[in-house]
Amino acid sequence: MDYKPKQIAKADSMVGTKQKVYYPWEQKSIERVIRKDEKGYYINYKGKRKGCRPQLNSFGEVIGFEALKYDGRWQGD
Repeated sequence: MDYKPKQIAKADSMVGTKQKVYYPWEQKSIERVIRKDEKGYYINYKGKRKGCRPQLNSFGEVIGFEALKYDGRWQGD
């Protein structure tokens, strides 16, 4: 998904703070500290890096983050 500069700026302002992260496979939200590196946004989940992406509402505003189940890789990696 392509994000607009305003959305990226809002997501970058949330880095280093606790934010709601939605886990679609568990259908719940938990507060986690958002971090960013060269691969993008991520959180620590069960002691491992878990990729996430900004979650947008119907107006296109960043309202939180959504964890990616497989972090963009195959399950076996």
